[in-house]
Amino acid sequence: MSVSTLLSVTQILAGAAIMLYSIVRSLGIRSAVPGTLRGKWLTIILLMVFFFFGYLLFVGNLVTGGLLPLELVTGTIFMGGAFFVYGVIHISDISIHEIRKKSTALEVEIAERNVRDEQRLRHQAGLEQLDRCTRRLIAAAADSPTFLETLCSGLRELVDADLALVPIGDHDGETFTYQAALGLHAEKVRRQSIPIHEGGLCGWVFQNGETLCLPDLQGDCRVKQELAQELGVTTGLIAPLFQGDQVIGGLSAFRRQRPFDATDAELLTLFSQRASIAYGNMKLLESLEQRVAERTAELEEKNLQLQRNQSRLDHLAHHDPLTDLPNRLLCQDRLEHAMAKARRSGHSVALLFLDLDRFKKINDSLGHAIGDRVLCEVARRLRGSLRESDTVARMGGDEFVIVLEMLRDGQDVSGIARKILDQLAAPVVIENHEMYLTTSIGISLHPEDGATIDDLMKAADVAMYRAKDAGRNTFQFYRPEMNARTHELLLLEGRLRRAIDEGHLVLHYQPQFDLGSRRLVGFEALLRWQPPGEPMISPADFIPLAEDSGLIVPIGEWVLRTACAQNLAWQRQGFSPVRMAVNISPRQFRQSSFIETVDQVLRQSGLDSGWLELEITESCAMENVEATIESLAHLKKRGIHLAIDDFGTGFSSLNYLKRFPISKLKIDRSFVRDINHDPNDAAIAASVIALGRSMNLEVVAEGVETEDQVAFLCSEGCRLGQGFLMGRPLPVDQAEKYLQAASSAG
Repeated sequence: MSVSTLLSVTQILAGAAIMLYSIVRSLGIRSAVPGTLRGKWLTIILLMVFFFFGYLLFVGNLVTGGLLPLELVTGTIFMGGAFFVYGVIHISDISIHEIRKKSTALEVEIAERNVRDEQRLRHQAGLEQLDRCTRRLIAAAADSPTFLETLCSGLRELVDADLALVPIGDHDGETFTYQAALGLHAEKVRRQSIPIHEGGLCGWVFQNGETLCLPDLQGDCRVKQELAQELGVTTGLIAPLFQGDQVIGGLSAFRRQRPFDATDAELLTLFSQRASIAYGNMKLLESLEQRVAERTAELEEKNLQLQRNQSRLDHLAHHDPLTDLPNRLLCQDRLEHAMAKARRSGHSVALLFLDLDRFKKINDSLGHAIGDRVLCEVARRLRGSLRESDTVARMGGDEFVIVLEMLRDGQDVSGIARKILDQLAAPVVIENHEMYLTTSIGISLHPEDGATIDDLMKAADVAMYRAKDAGRNTFQFYRPEMNARTHELLLLEGRLRRAIDEGHLVLHYQPQFDLGSRRLVGFEALLRWQPPGEPMISPADFIPLAEDSGLIVPIGEWVLRTACAQNLAWQRQGFSPVRMAVNISPRQFRQSSFIETVDQVLRQSGLDSGWLELEITESCAMENVEATIESLAHLKKRGIHLAIDDFGTGFSSLNYLKRFPISKLKIDRSFVRDINHDPNDAAIAASVIALGRSMNLEVVAEGVETEDQVAFLCSEGCRLGQGFLMGRPLPVDQAEKYLQAASSAG
């Protein structure tokens, strides 16, 4: 064997070894080959086995010296190589195609993943922007215009809009207004009000309450195409604003070119939800602020009112509501300060206690309204009579107190007291009523008459009553001996109570006559107090005391019962019946049980009511006119005669007088006493007589003491009279003489 042959054999054996290794290796990785290539892979392995045996056949042919033709062996090997190459190329083509297909799919997947990542990043950025916009909205919620502008700005930033609009529904529910607009041509629509049914996309959202994304506005029937072209927008996005379940507005965004997508729609929906909550909170806050403002204003007004009321209450607590003068409380406070100042300075303080004389008659006759106006006029005059440093106060009723400070002596006080009397002396004219007022003034001095407020008040009060006892319309300084009189009155009240229980009260009877014929027509029962072994006590001393203490009520009932019993006793003795007149005190007449008491007395005494006459004073009759008329009417129905006593001393209204069911007027003795000397008294008496005759009333003159008086009275037409001329008040046994004389005259 030649060297070349040996070299060829070596090379072919090396190739066969390599081929065998490839066969084994291919069989080892066949399981990793894709299923679509496994058949072709097996074919390549078979071709490699064919090649391997071809290599062995070629070596064997060389070693054996050429049993087979070399051309056949070579052709077989070349044919197998061609098939092998074809298989490899075919498999490569398939592999390359698969690789390209997978590469394309991978590129598509990568592109989609990039898009998703971009959308995710955009969505994340949108959410962050949404949070920032929401925070700005919350910060702007205190002011509605600022809130809407912030809302519009946030909308534009969130979806990168070229034009952002915020339409808000109007109160009528039929229109909406672009309350905020930013961006492209925003000025063309800002603040415009548009009917909802003509509002295009914005109107649509009011009606449907849904988010709407239109990538292309052109051709959509819901879009106002002219307005879209005018604004230069081609794509739109809108979402509703809610308040509760009601659509109250919208968020509208538009772009010129780049269309809106689902991410924009999702972000806008989230933004509209948050904006709806913020808008509702803002409205709630506005409502709360308004309510707080209203409540604050209300509380401030109430506080001012409370302050005014408190000031008014403080004023009322220290001032008289009628005259606006200081009241008792403020007067005592000022008096206390004045006394303290006087102790430091060494000066005196004077306390003047004023009580208007007979003021009750004004109230009784003209009414409390006129009386109140009189009190206001008195207050005005008193203020005008004093210095700024002095105090005038109303203590109640017709009582006033004056505090005079920094006085040197009593002469200063006397001058001021005279000035007050002069000021009050001027007539008071109210509603055509001319009234003349007088007052009684009691004066006490500090420190001479008292070191305390109570001491000064008591001293001035005692002095005031002494002024009244002195004839009224004057003033009196307090003197220690005045208290003795007060003590006497207290003792007298105690004695009077015992006199009632022990039967020391008696009745005297004053006869009443026909002035022309001097015929006895009746008696007036008059109360007297006869303590055993002592002089008789004047009625002027104990009757006022009985009125003040209330004892007049049981005393009056005793008088009525005794007088009725005595009149019936005279009738049973055979004397001609006469009428018995009994005086009824104002306090007794005002008792709710008075008429019942009269009925009981008449029933128990047995006296016929026609022989009883009840007398009430003019002032008593006018005190409560309607009640007086009612009571008198009940008495009249029982057949009791009724008379007005002391007529002319009060302020009777003729309008009321004609309504009283009375039968008699009694002229007060003060007008009869000087009837022949005083033209005024004569005129008054004549007027009363004429009035009585015109009203078909009997007229009785009291206090007749002279024949001249009788002549005057008869000439004027007065038929009846009583007085010392014809008979004084007499005890029962002496009064019977008049009855005996009347029976004898027959």
